[in-house]
Amino acid sequence: MKNRAVSLIAALVFVPHVEAQTAVSQPALTPAPVASATPPPSMQNLTQEEKIAFIRERVTAQRLAMEKAAKDAKDAQEEATLAANKKKMEADMKTAYDVAKRAVYDSLKAPSTAMFQDYDPGWVKPNYNSEAAGILEGVRDFTVTVVVDAENGYGAEIRGAFNVRVYPDQNSSTGFSADIPIEANRP
Repeated sequence: MKNRAVSLIAALVFVPHVEAQTAVSQPALTPAPVASATPPPSMQNLTQEEKIAFIRERVTAQRLAMEKAAKDAKDAQEEATLAANKKKMEADMKTAYDVAKRAVYDSLKAPSTAMFQDYDPGWVKPNYNSEAAGILEGVRDFTVTVVVDAENGYGAEIRGAFNVRVYPDQNSSTGFSADIPIEANRP
């Protein structure tokens, strides 16, 4: 009777395990192979308690492997999301700089003489809505510093630095709009 109970337990063991997945997909749960009604030859010489312990160990090992694989898949998904958010943030910072540069260009007295400094990520500072700093959805707007060499109203070439607030705008072709540039301290 005890042998039959162990065989029944072994036959009813149904433990999901995780198939190999890519970094961004969800793990698929599939049933583990069901043990045959008769224990393998290596278990035939074991006592009932040893057989039950063996089956429990096998079930525990499969469960732990499944939990580890699910955690690894979740970690990989989070990493991929963070990488995508970082890439989007870098693109948005570059676009914000271009929008700010255009706002400064439009405010100059002699815009045709303007020579702008090349883009530097250090000149674009994201401002966040909440404590969710670093998460793209938390960005409220950008404060952009634009440095330009241009002629003033008297024809003298001077270097000016402007701070421009650039904010998301669904109605803009770039997705951003800018406030009027404010002249900052000269570099």
